Amino acid sequence: MSRPRVAILGGGITGLAAAHYVKRALPLASVTVLERSARPGGWIQTERAEVDGKPVLLESGPRTLRPVGLAGAVTVDYLQQLGLEDQLIVVPKSSPSAKNRFLLRNDKIELLPSSLPAVWKKCRDSTSAMHNIGPIAIREVLRRRNPPAAGDESVYDLVARRFSPALAENLVSAIVHGIYANSARILSVEATFPSLARAEREFGSVALGMLRGATTPPPADQAALAALLAGNPDLARLWDRVKGASIYALRDGLESVVAAATKSLDAAGVEVRTETTPTKIVSTNTGLEVHTSTGAPITADHVISAIPAPALAALNPPSTDPAALAPLADMSAVTVAVTNIAFRAADVPRAVLDRCQGFGVLSPLSKGSRTDPHLLGIIFDSAAVPRPDAAEDHVVKFTVMMGGHYFVGLPALPSEAEAARRALDAIRFHLCIPPWTAEPVAVCARIHRDCIPEYAVGHVRRVDAARAALDPRVHLAGAWYRGVGVNDCVRSAWDAARTIAATARV
Repeated sequence: MSRPRVAILGGGITGLAAAHYVKRALPLASVTVLERSARPGGWIQTERAEVDGKPVLLESGPRTLRPVGLAGAVTVDYLQQLGLEDQLIVVPKSSPSAKNRFLLRNDKIELLPSSLPAVWKKCRDSTSAMHNIGPIAIREVLRRRNPPAAGDESVYDLVARRFSPALAENLVSAIVHGIYANSARILSVEATFPSLARAEREFGSVALGMLRGATTPPPADQAALAALLAGNPDLARLWDRVKGASIYALRDGLESVVAAATKSLDAAGVEVRTETTPTKIVSTNTGLEVHTSTGAPITADHVISAIPAPALAALNPPSTDPAALAPLADMSAVTVAVTNIAFRAADVPRAVLDRCQGFGVLSPLSKGSRTDPHLLGIIFDSAAVPRPDAAEDHVVKFTVMMGGHYFVGLPALPSEAEAARRALDAIRFHLCIPPWTAEPVAVCARIHRDCIPEYAVGHVRRVDAARAALDPRVHLAGAWYRGVGVNDCVRSAWDAARTIAATARV
């Protein structure tokens, strides 16, 4: 096989990264990316507004990245190869956005503790979401190990069983909202917070396990990370710079990754076809045929699927057990309303700016009577990623997230105008910005339909069964399988490319 042929379904960040890493490993490969929409990049969307003649970046999709573990290092490697190293804005763990996290509790914003004395103080506060956290943790350590017979359970059930229902309802559910926009009662703990399940399974206690190494990456990941850094001194230098940080962002927004990626792929001879939808995958004597909504079928030796799992199932990909693929068709995703709102900095009271020195505030399942019933959280954008160049000092930005599992079953989704109105109401009430002090100077609301996959209980087992049944030339990648973050997507693309490179005969 002198020139391997690879078809990549989906032109979001996973598909773009997969194309990059396939060409890096197999320079002679013929790579085609199929994207159904008019633009590549998927949910990464950076918008630009102008306030007082100066540009303001508004991220309606992901906005920050965490430099943690192998997935974090692979993403940093990808950005460096795209020439984006100088764009990184690194936020240290000493910054307010790293140390200050907030929670909504009975309509009020509560600062979560970041030190043991602060935890002890919250433990004695009956109004806190962490009330009695000390005794609860001690009881958890003494409680017998009792994992579910089925081997998986919801995040809520594990926390309620090992600690308390109140902790699951008032604290942990808010963390789940911030990551997955979904209910802790629904999501699989093995798929979303595997270290919690591992801690009980291997150490007999979640609390002790987290202290004793349940979060340690598997040996294979540690070895892969060491090999990645050993083979690239420039990456090792950059990784040393960012690995101790809390988060990082890009100066021109995350869509600059998409722009750099598409330019790089074009230069490498990769064809990115937009407004092209795959319709079926057929195994033939010459390889895999990917039929599309436009043009002749594409013949490939390997197919990387970075499209939603139900969309892949609808293509009837070749497999040894079609029944094992049926759960892919049944997977679902939640819809999130994301609204960016900016005020002139001069109009926002100093007290509000001081209160918003942190990453943001999350809303748990339990809500006060005056909190929007669909609110997931508010990100304090200006404080979360302070720009070193002072380019946006003239504004204060927030992002309000609503919906997720709360939108499921509604007769109709809110319009963008309604989402913007409710987002502004939430900011005014919870952050105390009345209309007579400040009016927004930029508002951007987007309804992202089916944007975050739902990892229901049993997700890991179902995905493993599907992988085992699929034709080995069809590779799963992207947010629908093993992590919804950008790092997870890039890592899955890297894994797929390495698997193809290992089997290709060049």
